[in-house]
Amino acid sequence: MRKLHLVLILSLSMAQGIAREYTCYEYISGNYQDSFSHQITLDEYTPTSDHLKDQCISAFKALLKKYKCPLIKIKQKIKCGTALKGVNTTRICYLETKEGYYLFSKDFLDNINIIYNRWD
Repeated sequence: MRKLHLVLILSLSMAQGIAREYTCYEYISGNYQDSFSHQITLDEYTPTSDHLKDQCISAFKALLKKYKCPLIKIKQKIKCGTALKGVNTTRICYLETKEGYYLFSKDFLDNINIIYNRWD
């Protein structure tokens, strides 16, 4: 009987972990859309420096925390550049994960706009 209780408890624990990851991905992807946008306000993330790259990493962690997501394994380093050459206000960053890729931009109110795109 005791073994049955232990198996039941372990099964429920594993099911909760799977459900949380599923729910997280559902939120991040906007219910499995091809792409979905998020906005992280300055109240939700703490910039660690003036560099956009560091701010995007901080905002990405805040996004994961907001939806109670486990840390997502990052395939590569985050890359940043400008969408329009010589126009600093068009700086964007790019990040890949196994679930898809993310584009980050910062508006004039210090919000970080994050666009999730699913791999196809």
